Amino acid sequence: MDLVQLRENTACDRDFLRDAKAIKRICKEKGIIFIINNRLDIAQLAGADGLHLGQTDLPLKEVRKIFGKNRIVGVSCHNLTEALKAQSEGADYIGIGPIFSTTIKPNLKPIKLSSIKLINQKIKIPKAFRLKVERLKR
Repeated sequence: MDLVQLRENTACDRDFLRDAKAIKRICKEKGIIFIINNRLDIAQLAGADGLHLGQTDLPLKEVRKIFGKNRIVGVSCHNLTEALKAQSEGADYIGIGPIFSTTIKPNLKPIKLSSIKLINQKIKIPKAFRLKVERLKR
């Protein structure tokens, strides 16, 4: 499965939307799923297939009211508690991290391999994600 996630933190809204629409066109032509990071408004306007949320972004339950249930919504998680919450609220997938130290998010400590294994054992959403992706590709 091919997927592109657009993460933009520096462009003005107009440029971000213009770029998102252009990338969406290319992804659609190639049969690639297109996800936008954090920005529900840009994802909606660009016709993105999905949205990726961080822990401080809009709540998943609120996003679903606007974005709908048929589009992909993923959530960044940093521990088992966050992952279980994302799963219970209906996330289609979760991203786990950081795996290594990063200057982008210096307040987050790297997740231990044992924690990743535990999250992987407890989370049961990948099958639902695959089914939703298949419906989007039709």
